[in-house]
Amino acid sequence: MEALVAFGLACNVIQVVDASRKVYEIFAQLRKLGTTARADELRDSTQYLLKCHNSLQDSLSNASKFPLLESGVDLAKLSRSCIEAAKDLEDELQKITG
Repeated sequence: MEALVAFGLACNVIQVVDASRKVYEIFAQLRKLGTTARADELRDSTQYLLKCHNSLQDSLSNASKFPLLESGVDLAKLSRSCIEAAKDLEDELQKITG
């Protein structure tokens, strides 16, 4: 894979993982404290995670002319897992906040 493409892909993966961590931390606090004071922040973080995932998918699509290394395939799987978790969290948030 070309170095610049690999760097861009790595940056997008880091964004996805960071956004996932933020969403998880906010949700854990929301669940522990039983308050919806940070519900808007959680919703924003979830939306940011979805944007990061879309950016990662675009990078992967643009890099399709280069074969992905095994680590690239693993990162794509990780991104999909993060998105599924974000969707689950968004559903739970909707239940809590109505």
